[in-house]
Order: sequence, then structure tokens, then C-alpha cells
Amino acid sequence: MTSFRTLGIREDICNALDLLGFTGPTPVQTQTIPLLLEGHHDLIGLAQTGTGKTAAFGVPIIQLLDVKRRIPQALILCPTRELCMQVTKDLQSYARSSPGIKSLAVYGGAPIVNQIRDMKYGVHIVVATPVVWSICSAGVRPISPPSKPWCLMRPMRCCRWAFRMS
Repeated sequence: MTSFRTLGIREDICNALDLLGFTGPTPVQTQTIPLLLEGHHDLIGLAQTGTGKTAAFGVPIIQLLDVKRRIPQALILCPTRELCMQVTKDLQSYARSSPGIKSLAVYGGAPIVNQIRDMKYGVHIVVATPVVWSICSAGVRPISPPSKPWCLMRPMRCCRWAFRMS
């Protein structure tokens, strides 16, 4: 049986996945994680609900982060506030054994001033609904040019990793 360790996932992340009760990678994770870790940038993953799509892209994002750079390095767009909050919670769970990794949910219905402040304070991953575009127009640059182009989407450019979150 394939394990997250054999896919090349760091031990700290594997420990967090073990604590979450993951017994091994699902098919979508087995197929995508190695590609994303190898630097393949354009990938579309389609899978049913509950098959591990969030971990399929979230685990490689966490592994590839430069924790010393306290600036947004990945942007994940979600269609709803609820999904935005769920993905953020999942990412925090995957990173629970990786000190210093910060993620932030950005969505409508919450004070935008607080979200801008939190983003400027230093986060690595921004999970957002389309309100992120209004933050961009407010003068906050939510994505830094990464040393490796592995973010889910770069503003106004092109989709990099696309996962259907249904």
C-alpha cells in the first residue's frame, strides 16, 4: 500500500496526517501529490466529494512553503464562505506539526479591514472567496511572485492548479 511518506511528504506533515486518522493516500492524492511536488504546474483534478481533493493540493502547498518568507505564497479560491473556512481549517490541520505556517480565510461578511491587517501581518496561504479581488484593488498584493510557481491561482494571470471542489 502506498503511504504519504513514499509519495515524498515530509515527516512533520505525515505526523499531522497520522493524527488526523489518514491511513494512506486516496487515488486522487496518489496521482497528484508526486506531480505537484515535482513542479508540474498545470493540473486539473476531478474527483467526487469526500475523496481528498483538499489534501491532494493542500499537502504539497504546505510542503513547498518557505516558512521564513512571511508573505502570501499560495492563493486558493473557493466559491463559498463555508468552503473557504473548511479549506482553511483543513490546511491548518495538515500543518499542525509544522511550526510557523499561517493560513488566512478571506471572505465577504467579515470586516475587510481586519482581513487586510491579518494579511499584512504575515500569512503563507490565503484561502479566499472572490472578495480577494476587492482586497487587490485596495492596494494589498495577496500573492508574492513565488520562487517556484505552485500557487493555485495568480491574480489576473492564469489558473495553475484547478480542483473542482464539489
